[in-house]
Amino acid sequence: GDKIGRKSRLVLTMLIRGVAPIGIGLVPTYAQIGIAAPIILQTFRLMQGLGLGGEWGGSVLMTYEYASKRERAFYASIPQMGLATGLCLSSGVVALLSASLTDQQFLEWGWRIAFLISVVLVGVALYIRLHILETPDFQKAKDSGKTADKTLPIVKVCRNHPGNIALGVGARWIDGVFFNVLAVFVITYLVQYVNVPRTEALSMVMVSALVMCPFILIAGRLADRYGRGLVYGVASILCGLSIFPSFWLMEGSGGSLFLIALAIIIPISVFYAGVFGPEAALFSDLFPPDVRYTGISIVYQFPGFLVAGIVPGLCTLFMKWNDGDPLYVCLFTLLAGLTSAASAFIIQRKHNAAVRRSVDGEVEHV
Repeated sequence: GDKIGRKSRLVLTMLIRGVAPIGIGLVPTYAQIGIAAPIILQTFRLMQGLGLGGEWGGSVLMTYEYASKRERAFYASIPQMGLATGLCLSSGVVALLSASLTDQQFLEWGWRIAFLISVVLVGVALYIRLHILETPDFQKAKDSGKTADKTLPIVKVCRNHPGNIALGVGARWIDGVFFNVLAVFVITYLVQYVNVPRTEALSMVMVSALVMCPFILIAGRLADRYGRGLVYGVASILCGLSIFPSFWLMEGSGGSLFLIALAIIIPISVFYAGVFGPEAALFSDLFPPDVRYTGISIVYQFPGFLVAGIVPGLCTLFMKWNDGDPLYVCLFTLLAGLTSAASAFIIQRKHNAAVRRSVDGEVEHV
């Protein structure tokens, strides 16, 4: 993306991600081809992961680099709604298929439909990406000769901007921790410790993701007005603090779905949106255009997959250590919130200093 452009990478990642679900939908069964079936299935799943790894950076940069510098946080927050809308759309399709088919029909062939109809989304996305121009920031970097450097972007960004990478990773911490605690681990917690049916727990997470959409845009707008680092930092602290009343409500709910819904929906929809909305612009501000795609991908993806793999199991371990009391889980989340807030405030301070040094009051990166 930093070498040949955002548009080209987005077309390629969409082709990778488009082929994968179609392949999954058409993969033969184990009875038909034996061990090759799960191997093919896993290969297509890995393709989906590779496509997603390159997808996020390109999609947010398309909006960030096209927008005016005074509205970049708002426009970069729009792709962030993809998490919530995608979660609701996929869950809705599976729910519709489950309601329309018997269990036997769903297991035999019905599940394939959900993967195959994704070709519609792939077609729409490819049409848009093939007809959009390259971003002004990348074109400017290309015209100036910065992209012609033979040095790999990952080498350049690690050599020239290690401090900004560290700040970005620090800021990213609360995003991964909070989401995996309150949208992933909470399912296990509600089922095992509060005796809530798994379907109802999943539904609450899905609703909170949908309600989060307008708050993501509001957070993006606030970040343009008051500063990405300031909004992100305050939201990080609120996420870290809100986890205590959230688990307190769930623990003492007696199975009340209303109280459990409050405990999940408000923190995710409002406080987490304050992190997730300005995030793309906050990270994009850290790097110049010739290494920006690489920089934000490192900051976003590497901590993301590490946290996603570690946090749910770590929370389960905390619960065992404390005899089913979620206090350690809450303290861990608070620590993540404070770490991310400190990183975000430092980024904001660097941005303010860069603005004071600039002539026109606008900076390319901090």
